[in-house]
Amino acid sequence: MTIEANTPFSGRFFYDPNTSPISAGNGTNTSIYPQLILSGFSATIGGLNLNADSYAVQVFYNHSGQDEVQILFSSNLTAAPPVDPLMVNGTAYSVGDFDVDFFAPTSLYTNSALPSSLSLSSFTSSQVYLGHAGFPGPIDLIGSVKALAQIPLLPGDLNRDGHVDASDINAMMQALAGENAYETSHDLSNDDLITLGDLDHSGILDNGDLQALLTKLTNGGGSFADVPEPSSISLLSTAICLLTTLVMYRKRNKCRC
Repeated sequence: MTIEANTPFSGRFFYDPNTSPISAGNGTNTSIYPQLILSGFSATIGGLNLNADSYAVQVFYNHSGQDEVQILFSSNLTAAPPVDPLMVNGTAYSVGDFDVDFFAPTSLYTNSALPSSLSLSSFTSSQVYLGHAGFPGPIDLIGSVKALAQIPLLPGDLNRDGHVDASDINAMMQALAGENAYETSHDLSNDDLITLGDLDHSGILDNGDLQALLTKLTNGGGSFADVPEPSSISLLSTAICLLTTLVMYRKRNKCRC
């Protein structure tokens, strides 16, 4: 498969603004911020679907007369992910590159710190590259980003992939185990989290919402027909009990302080 230039594409990526940097070691003011977020990097380009759990955000300050933010998967990185291969139409490729580069004047950044958010209006141009040996296509410039859009807040979509399905169960459990960490890693406010997770409409996020999500999915209420197997539901019931114990333990410890 050859990807023609300017083929329409869409995609999404998440990054944690609190990630610790790794020096690029190339003599420039550049930092690499490794990311390891389940299904946090994906793109659809024509008939090609790309997905990665591990990737990187690279920030260049005053590099070749410009500032730059680069979102990339590359097996050629030596100081950063990928830990896992890039999935191309369901097939794992250990060699490859997919880069989304945003370019700006040097006035945008004062160092190579990771920005807390991206706004397309901050940049003068962007480029998207795909390919390397092992890919079903050549290394090539395939287009440019025309818009950045926030993923809508869909109740039940705890992993923020735009769908409500079984993969949101683990994300819900993570949110219950640590709301602050979950909000930070997904760049959400507390109100956003309530919109996403308060499925029993109690006004708070608690184990009742996990049960409501399970009920929603088993009754076919997800946006995908992805229903957990009975054995999975049994295991998740055990997890709910463990989470309940953890929450109660935390509350007792807070009272003793």
